[in-house]
Amino acid sequence: MKRALITLFISLLTISSAVSQTIAKITDVDFRIENNKIVVVYNITGYQPGEIFTIGLSFVPGDFKTVNPAFVYGDIGPNVIGGLNKSIVWNIEQENFTLTGTIKAVVKILSSSYISAQPADNAVIQTAKKPLGGPGYAFLSMILPGTGGYFVEENKTRAIVFNVVGGAVLISVIASVIEIGDLNKQYDAASPAEKQGIQNEIDNAEQWFRDASTAYAVIWLTDVLWVPYKGGRNKAKQRAGSGLTINYSENRLLAGYRLSF
Repeated sequence: MKRALITLFISLLTISSAVSQTIAKITDVDFRIENNKIVVVYNITGYQPGEIFTIGLSFVPGDFKTVNPAFVYGDIGPNVIGGLNKSIVWNIEQENFTLTGTIKAVVKILSSSYISAQPADNAVIQTAKKPLGGPGYAFLSMILPGTGGYFVEENKTRAIVFNVVGGAVLISVIASVIEIGDLNKQYDAASPAEKQGIQNEIDNAEQWFRDASTAYAVIWLTDVLWVPYKGGRNKAKQRAGSGLTINYSENRLLAGYRLSF
């Protein structure tokens, strides 16, 4: 088997481009040499639900003669779905030429289409998920802890726990206030002999009120801070995945290889 010879440092420049009517775009293209193969990685962002792509790959050596690799596999050709961490492997050992110097890798969206809206018999119909909410839902958590979390989190477990525990503690605080008020009325109407016992009950109720109020404040503050933080991250992810124009990205990788095959 022919082997790659490590003889000099070359600059490997990757360029991604997309030429299609789709608003999706190719981003974060990079590639590396691994076991005498070239592994190209990239992302497809800004795509629509049900959209699939035909992906093309070419290389441009320093002499600007485009090379269209034949021995490739992975996320290339038709029926490639959008998403992150796509990869194409080029088995360069089976290609009959030598690559030296600066190499440009070009990943293109050649065309796009949509999966048929007509489901096959007995097919499971999947509906698009509603986008998660933004930081504005923090006002719901200000009313009752956990409520805002239902709108900004995909997993509702934390929101449910905060909602139930926060609500129970809030009820306890309100009950303590009512009990203290009733005990004070009893104290005012009690005889001197009865006042000491009632005062002990008042002290216990006030201590319970302080403990419950502290617990509620911690739960409330935690949720009021968490919901806008999570909501802000949701909005940032949505903006990152909804590009309106097709662009390209560049990345540079320095490697000490001269490939001879």
